[in-house]
Amino acid sequence: MSLSRREALHQSGWILAGVLSAGSIASLVTGCGQPTTSSLGYWTPAALSPDQANLLAELAGTIIPKTDTAGAKDAKVHETIDDTLHLIVADDEKQRFLAGLEMVDAESQKQFGKKFIALSAGDREALVQSMADAAKQDTSDASDPFKMVYQMVLFTYCTSEVACKEVFKI
Repeated sequence: MSLSRREALHQSGWILAGVLSAGSIASLVTGCGQPTTSSLGYWTPAALSPDQANLLAELAGTIIPKTDTAGAKDAKVHETIDDTLHLIVADDEKQRFLAGLEMVDAESQKQFGKKFIALSAGDREALVQSMADAAKQDTSDASDPFKMVYQMVLFTYCTSEVACKEVFKI
């Protein structure tokens, strides 16, 4: 029996979603205590500090904003990345990811004199675009921490249930 391309992608998507969701399930099972409320809602990050998690949520929402379809914040990309960093990613790669987040705030301070979270939506978009353009131009270092953050946001969103249902219609 042969599968159509659509059926193969659909089945592969579910397999990948199961693998990526394992971290979320493990986090849910181990974190069944009393939820705490923060600016992140009823979620406490495991690998990131609350400030880093807020930065990641806003950065992801800037990279993939909500339009007529759900954005990265709707897909809870920041939570999935936190689970991935906590449960799967090696310490050196986690440090590189955190350095990428620090780069965003450092560049924000340099260009606008304030942290990324304090910027207007337009300034956030301009900053992310300039950093993404610079990362594309610089082919000398494939381990650029900002590239890692940017690519992880894109990958996590594209493999999220929200994107599969609303964007890719899988």
